[in-house]
Amino acid sequence: MEHPRVKLRFEPARRRPGRTRTSLDLGQPLAASTPRSPPSALQTVVRPRTKRRRKGTPERPVPSLRPGSQWKGATTHAKPEILCPTIPSPIEVTEEDWFEAFGDPDDASQPRERSGRYDQSKQATYDRWTSLMPRLVDAMKAWHIAGMESQMTGNPWVGTGCTPSCEGSRVSRVVCVGFTVGYWPSSPTRPPRAFAIDLLIHYLNLYDSCTTPNDAFCQALLRSHADHGCYYLGSQGQRPISDPWRRSFSSAAMWFDLCRVQWKRQIRRLIDVQDQSRSIWPVSNTASIPGEGSTHREDHASARMLHRCPACFGLDQWGRPTDSGPDILVALDGNRQLKRLRRGGSSPSGFEPDLFLPKVKVLEARQAMEQAKARAKAATTAGGSEQRAKLPRESLDRCRRAFKVADENAHLVDDQLFDITGVVILVCRHDVPLFVCDITTPGERQEYGMALIWALLAELPSQATIRVLYDISCQVDHSCDLFGYLGGDRSRIMFACSVLHAYGHEWACQVVYNPRRRSGFGLTDGEGSERVWSRTRRLIPILRRANDSRRIFALERKLQRCGATMVETLGGWFKKKHRLISKHRSGALEDIRASGLSESQLRDLLVEQKLDSARSLPQTSQDVQRKIDLFKKLQTELERVGSAIQETVQSLSEEFGWPRSTAAFRSLSEKHHDLMQNGQHLLGDLRLDHTFPQLSGVSAQFLHYLLLAREEKINVRARVVEHLWELSRLRRARGGGHDPVGTKVRDAILKGWGPRWRTTKAAVDRYNGYVGHLKLHFNPIWNIPLPARLEVTDLQNPTEDHQLWQDVWWPTSAQPPIWVTNEQVRRGVTAVLLLDRCKEEEQRLILEGNNLEKWWINESVAMIKARERVEGQRSMSMAKTVLTLKLRPSGRS
Repeated sequence: MEHPRVKLRFEPARRRPGRTRTSLDLGQPLAASTPRSPPSALQTVVRPRTKRRRKGTPERPVPSLRPGSQWKGATTHAKPEILCPTIPSPIEVTEEDWFEAFGDPDDASQPRERSGRYDQSKQATYDRWTSLMPRLVDAMKAWHIAGMESQMTGNPWVGTGCTPSCEGSRVSRVVCVGFTVGYWPSSPTRPPRAFAIDLLIHYLNLYDSCTTPNDAFCQALLRSHADHGCYYLGSQGQRPISDPWRRSFSSAAMWFDLCRVQWKRQIRRLIDVQDQSRSIWPVSNTASIPGEGSTHREDHASARMLHRCPACFGLDQWGRPTDSGPDILVALDGNRQLKRLRRGGSSPSGFEPDLFLPKVKVLEARQAMEQAKARAKAATTAGGSEQRAKLPRESLDRCRRAFKVADENAHLVDDQLFDITGVVILVCRHDVPLFVCDITTPGERQEYGMALIWALLAELPSQATIRVLYDISCQVDHSCDLFGYLGGDRSRIMFACSVLHAYGHEWACQVVYNPRRRSGFGLTDGEGSERVWSRTRRLIPILRRANDSRRIFALERKLQRCGATMVETLGGWFKKKHRLISKHRSGALEDIRASGLSESQLRDLLVEQKLDSARSLPQTSQDVQRKIDLFKKLQTELERVGSAIQETVQSLSEEFGWPRSTAAFRSLSEKHHDLMQNGQHLLGDLRLDHTFPQLSGVSAQFLHYLLLAREEKINVRARVVEHLWELSRLRRARGGGHDPVGTKVRDAILKGWGPRWRTTKAAVDRYNGYVGHLKLHFNPIWNIPLPARLEVTDLQNPTEDHQLWQDVWWPTSAQPPIWVTNEQVRRGVTAVLLLDRCKEEEQRLILEGNNLEKWWINESVAMIKARERVEGQRSMSMAKTVLTLKLRPSGRS
């Protein structure tokens, strides 16, 4: 026998005179239930409406008492109406039957256009939720307590009831949505539907784990209901509603999550009050700028910083000596993918962020930096001495050009399309997010990092020492020294580059700012933010079009969840670090033995490395390079003049018959010869034989073409590398090692590659021409190796030993140091540094383990005291707090 599928009709009722308006009341106790009423049915009082309401919509249907409606009566239980009993199961259904039932959704289910009153209505809804939130938090406490008590009895329902005691009034029986039965309303007033709290908790856990969008979750629920034969039909009862309750579910999930957040914050404050060292700190998110009303700081970190990472901020004594390492290690990083479109809009906010800095704090940081920069420039103009940089100017300039984020004026993101162009985060060395701020400029300016650093300083004692890892720490550190951004706190803060980004800096910058070469950083890599970004990658498409308040709420909850996960797994993190120390230490000792030098000798070489990197280029070498450039320019102009004279003589001789021995021609030739002789005198004034003895006796023509060939080959090599990177995407896709590319992408790559390759071929021809001139002016007694020609056909896939990778010969002014020529010695110097970092890491792990142990003891004692305090003050009424429906005069509120 074939059983028909049951279909539940969800339809709004027709308008009736004297409709009522209901509101949630959490303060009134529940009445006794009737024998036939469901556990959630409650008594309500009716007052006549005084204002005509707008027509109901699928999102907010008017309550109906008709059988099969979603609003069931309090005294009668109508069975679900069976619709279309002749439609077979989906396996046997025909195409015509399926299209008749599910072909097109109802017109009423389509999203309505937003009217001019939409923003006002939205603000009113947020205000109602906000005013109701304190009582909702109290009700959540009562529901949680009742849930724990029901676990012992096995009864899933909490005893509630309803007694018809409202004499003289008309009663409208609707389903009451309350915590007492485990449901959460979708609206603060006149809720059209409610959702099980267990379902909301399950969805929020899914969202925390894999960022499941609410529309996908609701669609999955609809499919599950359809598999059980339940469909949501429109008002006519013929076609299904494509989106029956997604918006209601989204609203319920968001406000339920907000309620949980506020409840947890109340619990956190209740625990922190038990510890006097935590209660002295303000709970608001305020970041003060040094010298401008800084907050009072004691001998302990703030309570919220201690809660975020007890291993870092659980110190009892702050201001450790420099040789023992800093008190706190943090890392800064920016993410340009977490941007937001301008058309995402805005909405009222019912959430006070804890991690995100307010925009006004970033603006204050920007103004403070501009004022500090103006003061520094004024002092320099008045005759003050400029702060000496830790690196040569050339190295700083090259590092600035190597990193796009170092250019504050760079347009990395279109600010006309995006109002929020990225996010900057500050994490501790355990990858726990501490503070976050939005980027609102096309470039990643230093003001965002400084605002986060000032926010951290406001939460720590005044003597705390901090070391910061950042991708462009060399630039930030130089700016702090040059303009005095940090004021009196400058001595407490040191900078270093993140490990993976340090190798993109100049060698002189690596020696100073690489955390493996700088004491106090241990084995901290500064790449914890990258691990945080990997956990938030699923939020990128969701938050790209989200409004501002929901974006901040979703992103902060995700970051807080990442931090909580890291704190929960600190034990495993410590074990992994101890194993890593043993591995690095054994490898470093092996490299020291293989170098053939003692540890003291390697440390002497390490000191020489630091001195060599800090040493600027000799002034004579800079002068030589400048003179060579002038000589090259002069030689080019002289050759151009000689060619012009020859062409003019030839043209006049052929067209007008002038003899080549004319006095004017002889005078021009003599003048050109004199100019060439003066060029030779200029080459002699360069005194290249003093700086480079290998160039003694070399002619000016040969030197000129040697320099041109050297520069042109560097240009050709850079172009070939760019071409190889362009074609690598096609080759990886063809081999299956990368995502496949479409025809349009392939054509675009090849279309751009063709013209650029023709330019490269022209550069190769120029280089080969210079090689020909070198062979023409070469003298074997100079003992200079000649460069080889390049073939264009070999450059499309050059081998490892190709001539392209070898520079044109140029003499050096001094012998290279031993750590450059000997790989074993170079490994030995690195091994000495690694031994020092392993020792620092081991000491820091011991310190953090002690911090974690002390925090655990103090936290346990505070929780016991808080529980005793709550149990002593809690009354029976708190356990019976419920959600009720209280009727009030109709009208918009």
